[in-house]
Amino acid sequence: MSKINITQNKNLRYERKFAIRGIDKEEIELRLKLHPAMFSEMYHERQVNTLYLDTMEKENYFESVIGLSERVKIRIRWYGNLLGFIEHPVLELKIKNNMLGTKLSFPLKSFNIDKNFSSEVIHQSILKSNLPEWLKEEIKPLRAIIITSYTRKYLESQ
Repeated sequence: MSKINITQNKNLRYERKFAIRGIDKEEIELRLKLHPAMFSEMYHERQVNTLYLDTMEKENYFESVIGLSERVKIRIRWYGNLLGFIEHPVLELKIKNNMLGTKLSFPLKSFNIDKNFSSEVIHQSILKSNLPEWLKEEIKPLRAIIITSYTRKYLESQ
């Protein structure tokens, strides 16, 4: 992504993910709510859907797997139902530079995920959306590679 310079973005943040084993979700939530940092729910629990775009060789995926310090993930995210008419999808460029990261977000035109779905549906949505031309060019060679869906609860400390 030649047009993206992480150092110019002021919304840099540290993002750490942890795998917690041997304890169930309810116990984790209880411990967070009783924690001195006073965690509380900042959004209602909701379904998060993500469609990842990548090259046919899965370059972005392999950059992440090997832990390349500077990398970009390109995805389309929406909330609610996984299938059907997708309202308010957002194209996101998740940019990592070592432990720092940021996200650029661009609203996309709605589209359908049904039996006729293909990468062409995504490309039509991108073409019809109000995106910078450089971004449209960067996305042209990419394809829909994988889709994920999960439920997320958002907690924030005081």
